[in-house]
Amino acid sequence: MSGNSIKLSGGKLIALPKLVAQWKRNLQSVPSRLIQTALGFTDPYPYLDSKIVMMLKSWAPSWNSRRGIPTMGRGPGRADPIPHTPTPKRKQVINARRSKYKGILAYGIRPMYGTYDARQEEFHEHALTTRGKLTATKRYHSIKPHRIRDLCFSNGGVVGFADSTYPHPEEWSLDSISVPLSRTTVKHLTYAFSSPNRVAPSCLKAWTERLGIDINFQAVGLLYRQRLLTPRDFMSHFKNILHRALLTRTKLNTPLASHKCRLCKRSRENFTHLTNCSHIAPLWDRYIKLTNLTFTNDTDRLCTLLLGVRASGASLPPAHGDLFLILWKFIIINFTLAEIERKPFDCDSIWKSATTRYLSKANTLTYRIGMKQMRADARGLKLDVRHEKSLLQPLGTIDSAGTIAWVDQFAQCLPCAESAAGVGTASHETSP
Repeated sequence: MSGNSIKLSGGKLIALPKLVAQWKRNLQSVPSRLIQTALGFTDPYPYLDSKIVMMLKSWAPSWNSRRGIPTMGRGPGRADPIPHTPTPKRKQVINARRSKYKGILAYGIRPMYGTYDARQEEFHEHALTTRGKLTATKRYHSIKPHRIRDLCFSNGGVVGFADSTYPHPEEWSLDSISVPLSRTTVKHLTYAFSSPNRVAPSCLKAWTERLGIDINFQAVGLLYRQRLLTPRDFMSHFKNILHRALLTRTKLNTPLASHKCRLCKRSRENFTHLTNCSHIAPLWDRYIKLTNLTFTNDTDRLCTLLLGVRASGASLPPAHGDLFLILWKFIIINFTLAEIERKPFDCDSIWKSATTRYLSKANTLTYRIGMKQMRADARGLKLDVRHEKSLLQPLGTIDSAGTIAWVDQFAQCLPCAESAAGVGTASHETSP
């Protein structure tokens, strides 16, 4: 090698930049899929395998798919993918970026912030903006390591020294809020300021007094989740039953108004009667038989059929709870039409409408699984359908292909509903 040139075996000189450029062009000409195959990666396009194998064998006759390209005098080459460091999470990146900033107490009274070079014992001072951000200055100081202190951050800005900041934004929170001070928003502050004057909904007290038990309203609230159903399915129960907004005849104060049930014309029409009315009872009998519910007493039956939670506080299984809300939706619709339009209350039609609606919502899981399969394939992950399976338990199950299989006890209720809904992906399975 002389100067910027290299002497080749034939005595010819070649410039070093030109040689490096040729080397880079040679590397770029190697197909990326060929490199992956040589390292042991599986090829997602099988129709290219034969061409790649022929090219590899022409370059390295001793290559095979299990050992990779052998190295000279060092045994077999790498067959497994090259290990790589996982991508750090956003919180780890933020913490690593903030950790370079330190602070000192200048002259014993004034805090000073910046970056510190421990090797040269040099402190680079940074100015603090009104938003708590640090901007570099041209001032440097010689500081001993024992004076350096860690900083405390909140909402991206510096609060002070970590060992003397109180309350610490990551360790303290406002009363009735489970979010640290560093992540508190205006919404959280509004909730905290209004909580001393907040009054529980009157319906909670009314249900507790009428049923005479301590109701698990947290379990009731979990029924109204958009996992499978939409507000269109559960808001009828939420407004009319839980909040007691359904206009029953006992709420009418006019002298000529009758308090007798609009359906059976026998008992007083109130919320309790809706679970015992002879015209509505066939629907509850079907639901109880389908879900294999057993009640310890009348209070347990009322609590379960009115609020969807057991007297003991236990929740209904996901599928039972979803069908319960849909059934109440159609009961309320037809119960209201019986008073306004004098429409007959037909239990068979209501049950068919409820099961049809439930099947149409269950079939959306097939599309949801298809989208998850596309995302999993794009990211090289394994498809996980455990969540979708749990939504149909214990009435049915769904596989990774999106095929729904119902248990026999529920499948017997479906022939009419299936033909109405056009269900094509559902099948039957024998219940265990």
